[in-house]
Amino acid sequence: MKTFLTLCFVFTFSCSQVWGQCQILNGDFEEWEDQTAQFETELGIMLVEEVMVPKGYFSLLRLVQLALGDIILPFFDTGVADRALFSSVQRAEPGAEGSQYALRISGDTLLEVTDLLSSYPCGERPTSLKGYYRYSGTSDDSLLVAALFSQGEAAIDEEQAIGVASMFAGAGSSQFTEFEVPITYSSPATPDSVTILIIATKEEGSKENSFFEVDELSFIGATTSTADVALEVQDLITPNPVSDHIQVSNAQKLSSLEILNLDGQVLTHWSNVLPEHQVEHLPPGIYVARATSDQEVVVQKFVRR
Repeated sequence: MKTFLTLCFVFTFSCSQVWGQCQILNGDFEEWEDQTAQFETELGIMLVEEVMVPKGYFSLLRLVQLALGDIILPFFDTGVADRALFSSVQRAEPGAEGSQYALRISGDTLLEVTDLLSSYPCGERPTSLKGYYRYSGTSDDSLLVAALFSQGEAAIDEEQAIGVASMFAGAGSSQFTEFEVPITYSSPATPDSVTILIIATKEEGSKENSFFEVDELSFIGATTSTADVALEVQDLITPNPVSDHIQVSNAQKLSSLEILNLDGQVLTHWSNVLPEHQVEHLPPGIYVARATSDQEVVVQKFVRR
């Protein structure tokens, strides 16, 4: 049961509270966090190594193996995991293009495949996925870096996605190599979420300490200015659900207020923001209020009854 709580914790953390224009969050892998204490609590054993992961990412495959498999059963007698369970994901330095850090990812003797995922809202249709990778080793390893765009539930495979970009690489240069792959859309709709998927696979039976490094992931053709990124809040408008009008918090500090549908289309725009606005023209449904001030952009989902 505790391992399932771990899965829920990491998944909740990775679904960022950012909504608006589409950019890859922590795509430069400069932000990392230590989740050792959380995993020790949930697994009920001590770990001999730190669990360091890029902020906003989680390893679904490894967590499922720990939750549902028998990998950790031998450690319950002593209460200590005396082997590395998470060494397949590490912080490497230096990164590409003069950055400090990069992601190091590989299969290992515990699992031949290691994955990292990050899912968050996205309200645009970028044209391509760009980044850098390099490889250290001589084995027949492989790397997949993909972006999966979806509407509704976040996609974790291509069948669920309305837009896909995939970069496949095998053993290659030890120097960072730039890549850019197009995003192919199967629908004219604007996505509302994107999942970044990174999978490294080690050659079967290989004992070599080989690995890939990935860095500076970004979208081309999408606005990435922080002015276009919105922080999700719960107190922008009241009440929620609403009927015919909304009350706007700190209206005097706002330069604009917009109402959008879940496709990201602007339905109503106010440049003179008042403490109260009528929304009786909106059909019943779920909407997003987006407010802009000198300091930030904030959004809040609300229901029109």
